Amino acid sequence: FNTVIRVQPVLIVSERPLWPKADLRECPETTPWFCLSKVDGFIKVLMSCSHTLRDLCFPGSCVDVRGWGLSEWIGEVDALSFLYADSQFHRTHYRLECMVGEAVHGTIRVMTFNIRFGTAPDDDNSWEVRDHLVIDRICSYRPDVLGVQEALHFQVALLEAALPGYESVGIHRHGGNEGESCKLFIRTNLLAVEDSGTFWLSQTPDKAGSRAWGAEVPRICTWAIVQHRRLHTQLLVANTHFDYHSVRARRESTRVIGDWSKTFLLPILLLGDFNADEGSQPLRLLNEHGLRDAFRVVHPHNKNVATFNGFGTNQSRGKIDHILCSSDFKVHSAAIDTTTYNGRFPSDHYPVTASVSLSGDSL
Repeated sequence: FNTVIRVQPVLIVSERPLWPKADLRECPETTPWFCLSKVDGFIKVLMSCSHTLRDLCFPGSCVDVRGWGLSEWIGEVDALSFLYADSQFHRTHYRLECMVGEAVHGTIRVMTFNIRFGTAPDDDNSWEVRDHLVIDRICSYRPDVLGVQEALHFQVALLEAALPGYESVGIHRHGGNEGESCKLFIRTNLLAVEDSGTFWLSQTPDKAGSRAWGAEVPRICTWAIVQHRRLHTQLLVANTHFDYHSVRARRESTRVIGDWSKTFLLPILLLGDFNADEGSQPLRLLNEHGLRDAFRVVHPHNKNVATFNGFGTNQSRGKIDHILCSSDFKVHSAAIDTTTYNGRFPSDHYPVTASVSLSGDSL
């Protein structure tokens, strides 16, 4: 139990409560306990808890542990996500997600995820079949900033219910709750939302439902100014979805966002489904605006980078989902999450993730 566990801690089930100085070898094996600590950037088993898990252990469930008295031992921990479970408690290991250590260093975990609109005629890949898989991927990474694309109102409602501790911002592309959205979900124990809004990628960005340049449907960008609660530093996060059909609309949308971002003298995270791969003009223009691809900072030479999977039928479109950041950020890690469940895809896009911190230096 002195082993340092990389990336994610584990919950170990035993027969009675343990306390920080207890001899673990004397402990029977039926009462839940777990212990976590930050050790040089890793997570180490360190303390125990006697709370029952009988009603908590089911896939995708989350439990608020702010009242468990853990802060004196391991700092702020707001939720543990039980991603899989076993009916037997004996020697069972549950993967956890927690914020131990990362928030202390100012790290921000970011995810962009096109979840596919929930009324699409996808038959075996319909929303009702895969909604829990989408939630599982989000809970697995536990982003501090989550941007979703194509989310209809009932999908947003499900995510809001499944993600306690987040504030969702943004309206839908036809105004209010009508049509698809590019919602942002902000983890409120790390980031405080100070201002937010949605604008349209058109010549009249304040007009709900407006579109231009041959776009098939109205396209939007949702944004939020947030303050890091520990660093007391502001940053701007934005989430968008560019048009699929019109090359001109994608190019002009880039200019709208680039000009808009200049009005803020803040570090910027821009995420979304750009329907444009890495060598396209929109991505080059965004790079000229000082935004770089977090994934390419960490993986400059990776070849297998397709983020559109078409539920397994198409992976030839390259990397069209991006997390872009200004030079104010240091990029610690980034990934394309290609997880499937017995051959089933959570969405027709893979989620893209990145861990960043506010710094002038790159990795």
